[in-house]
Amino acid sequence: MLSAVADRFGWWSKENSSWGNMESFKEYTRTLTFFFPEALSTVSAYAATFLEILFPLMLIFGFKTKFAAYGSSILLLIFAISMTIASGPKAPLNYSVWVGSAAALLLAVQQHYSLSIDQLTKKYNIMSARLNIATVDSAAYKAMLGLEGYLQTISLTHIQKELIKIRASQINKCAFCLDMHTKDAIKYGENPQRIFILNGWTEAKEFFTEEEQVLLAMTEEITLISDKGLTEETYQKAKSFFDENQIAQIIMAIITINAWNRIAVSTHLPIAK
Repeated sequence: MLSAVADRFGWWSKENSSWGNMESFKEYTRTLTFFFPEALSTVSAYAATFLEILFPLMLIFGFKTKFAAYGSSILLLIFAISMTIASGPKAPLNYSVWVGSAAALLLAVQQHYSLSIDQLTKKYNIMSARLNIATVDSAAYKAMLGLEGYLQTISLTHIQKELIKIRASQINKCAFCLDMHTKDAIKYGENPQRIFILNGWTEAKEFFTEEEQVLLAMTEEITLISDKGLTEETYQKAKSFFDENQIAQIIMAIITINAWNRIAVSTHLPIAK
């Protein structure tokens, strides 16, 4: 498309030109849009030229690539149809307009655009790190570490604690904590299959013990505290497996991971690669 624009701006030699200047292109556009009033046909010539500059530049730099590819495909399709109607089916074939439209459509349906501005923006800017609470407010961070130190002394097993941490992090959409605690769980001997299905554990209860089901139910209800809180039904089930001291420990474990989730999400803690 950029070559066609260069042609109508007179940048190519006469031997390599189809129009040679903008006036010739406007006249050609009028033959393609014979059903338009002349003024509208002229506007369409300038609009097409603008889009033929804009879309290729966006594609070259990889900026809004999907949008530019769809736009290019539609624009070339309009050209192909107009040329076919005005000049016969051979006209768009002479300039591979159908092929260009199809190629742009093929590009538009791709999911990833490597080395593009879109990809670099997604990778580096959207989740760029913010402040570091550990250095900005070290006293508060030390208090959080104190809670974490306390959790190392409670009666829950490593696996039970990691299930709580993973499930809360799933609900809070904390990628940093999910990355950390899924790895920790596997390190402690957790079956990866149980991690894979944890988000749908209520549909796969046979994979989890009754105690673990109670832990997960408590985690969900306390994490989503504004929905209905820790229900009486879940609390009574917890009492059938844990004593009051253990229930308090479970609640503190859930509260603590929720706090870590909020720290990680709000400050954009980067995930190690």
